[in-house]
Amino acid sequence: MNGRNSSWYATVLWFLTALFSLRVAGQASQRWFPLAALPPFENFQGSNLPYAVLLGVQLVILLLMTSAAWRVGKGVLARRPMAAKFLHGFAAVYFSGSVLRILASALYPNALPWFTAWIPAFFHLVLASFVWTMALCYAEKAPGHREDTQWSHYVIYPFSVSCAFALFAVLRAHVVALSIALYVTIIANAVWILILERWFPEREDWHPNRGHVQADALYIALVQVALPKLLTMGVVLFLASHTHRPAFWPHDWHWAAQTLLMILVVDLMRYWVHRACHHFPALWRLHEVHHSPRLLYSMNTSRFHPI
Repeated sequence: MNGRNSSWYATVLWFLTALFSLRVAGQASQRWFPLAALPPFENFQGSNLPYAVLLGVQLVILLLMTSAAWRVGKGVLARRPMAAKFLHGFAAVYFSGSVLRILASALYPNALPWFTAWIPAFFHLVLASFVWTMALCYAEKAPGHREDTQWSHYVIYPFSVSCAFALFAVLRAHVVALSIALYVTIIANAVWILILERWFPEREDWHPNRGHVQADALYIALVQVALPKLLTMGVVLFLASHTHRPAFWPHDWHWAAQTLLMILVVDLMRYWVHRACHHFPALWRLHEVHHSPRLLYSMNTSRFHPI
């Protein structure tokens, strides 16, 4: 592996290893030296496996993770395309199953304990992410080479959306306030996108400098956050004077079905508004602000005319 790639991958692998070690340490602490600040021991258990056996398996996994992260960091991991393909497939199945498990626990809180134990489910996501990163290491995926990352065009988007839904569902299932759950999910996904962008840029010369980031962060805060909030307040006050519950919306549907319908409706409107902005000159003069950046990265995709 080249030095730059190994450094990035090693950082991710060490981070995931540290996360998993916290899970092992937390469970052991609650088994022998319970702390009020941590969830009870039972919450760490996702199966009926005896704890002695589970702890042994966890320590072996930690040893393997540490060894792999060290080898990647030293740049001594050999390229193994067949191993990379196998790990890619395994990670996809493993991660999908873990996300479904979390969603099942949120949708059916009275399900079997294996589904509702969210701590083990979360750390299975950590392990799946570790396997996925190792697949990239074995394949020697080099940032900046689009032909080496074609698989990401089909995997990363559904992967990211699934993670966002799973995180939001878990937070709401544990009675986290709606606004907090929403913004935690948005911020986590934004950070994830920035990390991916750092790994797999379309072009190496599109990495932003500090000035770009500061300007676009200020633009997002004012135009994408503050202005819509003010407009929303006005619209809500107007609607509140007429109705409290729009009759046209299927409020009695399951929340998952309502979410899917909302996505379809909003995307349909966005699609035709976007088409109109490219077709009509008057609208294009407003919309071309969005197409003005010469250096493209995720934060400046939010550049839109305030109108």
